[in-house]
Amino acid sequence: PRRSVKGKRFQVARELATEEIVWSIAQQMHDAGQEPSIVRIHARIGGGSFTTVKRHLDAWKAQRLVTSSLPPVPDMLQQKMDELVKNIWHIAITCATEEVAYARAEAEKHVAQARAETAEAEHAINILENQVDDLDSAVAQMQQERDDARSALVQAQAATGIAEARLADMQRQLEAHIAELTHTRSEARARLVGEVEALRRHLDAAPTRPSGA
Repeated sequence: PRRSVKGKRFQVARELATEEIVWSIAQQMHDAGQEPSIVRIHARIGGGSFTTVKRHLDAWKAQRLVTSSLPPVPDMLQQKMDELVKNIWHIAITCATEEVAYARAEAEKHVAQARAETAEAEHAINILENQVDDLDSAVAQMQQERDDARSALVQAQAATGIAEARLADMQRQLEAHIAELTHTRSEARARLVGEVEALRRHLDAAPTRPSGA
């Protein structure tokens, strides 16, 4: 049992000193002007195997030696690389511009469609405002057409995402206007009923003329 415990502890200690951690600490110490060493890195990690730390540190030093020994990039090659990067950037900008133009054209088309549908809804509302012959039938018809206009606005809103805010605002104005018109017609109907009742009472109260007169 003791051996298995020791083996488990040793395995956990080895897992602390991974290559990524050792290389990162070594680079940080180098950038800070310190010489990376096995003992210092081991202390920074807070555990691990000295053998593993040494192996990863030697690999880091070998990588730095290879990198530092590379010759500088020739000017001609650097110029070609710069030109290649510029060409790639130009192509990317061109593609992005074309995509933006296409998206803008699609957005404008959807907005125009939404405006046309909104104009149709406003025209329907104007027609409703002029229908005052029969209050009951006019209110019922207006409510039905209001629902149709609301459905049309919802469909336009779903089909034209970019005009969503404007259509929502138009819908609120439409509902407020219809509610106001409905209230006004209800009041007019109430007044009309009152006037009719008053006239009826007046006629009932008027003296009946003799038949021979």
